Amino acid sequence: MLNHQNLTRKQEDLYFQLKGSIWNGRSISNILKAVSKNDLLKVLITGYTTRFPRSGGRTLTLLSLAIHRNNNECVNSILEQAKNNGILQEIINTENIIHYKDDRSYNLTSLGFAIYENKERYVNAIFVKAQESGILQDILAARNIIKLNIISYALTPLSFSIYKGNNECINYILEQAQNNGMLQGVFVAEDIATRPLSCLTYIFTPLSFAVYQNNKECFNAILTIAKNNGILQDILNNRTYTLTLLGLAIYRNSSENEYVNSILMQAQNSDTLQEVLVAKNIVYSPIGWTYSLTSLGFAIHEGNHAHINSILIQAQNSGILQDILANHNAIISPTGQTYSLTPLGIAIHKGNIECINSIIVRINDIPQYIYATFQPTAAINKRNARSALDDVSISPKRVRLQENSRTF
Repeated sequence: MLNHQNLTRKQEDLYFQLKGSIWNGRSISNILKAVSKNDLLKVLITGYTTRFPRSGGRTLTLLSLAIHRNNNECVNSILEQAKNNGILQEIINTENIIHYKDDRSYNLTSLGFAIYENKERYVNAIFVKAQESGILQDILAARNIIKLNIISYALTPLSFSIYKGNNECINYILEQAQNNGMLQGVFVAEDIATRPLSCLTYIFTPLSFAVYQNNKECFNAILTIAKNNGILQDILNNRTYTLTLLGLAIYRNSSENEYVNSILMQAQNSDTLQEVLVAKNIVYSPIGWTYSLTSLGFAIHEGNHAHINSILIQAQNSGILQDILANHNAIISPTGQTYSLTPLGIAIHKGNIECINSIIVRINDIPQYIYATFQPTAAINKRNARSALDDVSISPKRVRLQENSRTF
């Protein structure tokens, strides 16, 4: 977003002419038609700040100002001219900022602002023009940022509607996504919540976010429309995550190791590597399983061998490998059974032969008693565990197979 001081004198005069017309309910159609594309873009991504009487304020683009003032003609004129000039996506997705004295703040797209103000007709107007311009999918993926004292959210329009409890907008977004063949993309889009003090990140889908917000109507609507469109199983297969910073780096960087290595190195240099590596990441499956995993356990769960090896190497270099390999991960079934597994147990449970080999190679020099700490089976029996070990580079006879530690 630009400030009006970033504009040329000509653009600034145009901006204030448009702002005055929008504020006073006058037409701006003819003004916009005479403006060049460059000038139009500059004035439409410029924000104007209005202070609240006590504290805080809002900074809105001209499109969001027109939405706020309920000026139908101005909203439609801005959308139409932005579409005609090929700048509609930039105009809709330019952030609008609302800040309150209690440090709550919202950074919203114009679609998010229309949802925030519960103005469905402008949500509809934005959808129509976005569809005509072929950018609807991008608009539906744009995030709206909510910052509260202890938690922040980055939400797609659907999940922001869930957050606001705006069921009219929820139903409209679902209807439009269905009509445009975008349901699955909308349903698997990731929403993010972060708690800075605890350094935890939560990753939701709209369905799990509806559960988080206790919006039963939206939850049922998503399930129904997913079932009717034959994508229910895909939706139910999505997971919800609560991740540490290292867990988030593992999750986000499936093909790159830069962030993971940087976090590991900083933790080692500050003598906090063991604490970082044993901090738990939580994965909730839609069928009721819960996984409480160390960073190594989570990397094994995600099947990322580069991250697995980075953790093993860093732990070995720091002299804490034995402790890390002995640390247990919890898997809780829908019926409440708790399985306690070491990293080797997770690797066997996942059938990850490469990871099994990576661990076995590194424990060859550790005293024999460490083998007694491994409980390598989860929802698999001894026979399956032995089968998994048939392909690894150590004789199964050297591994002492035990029953899982279970809590009922």
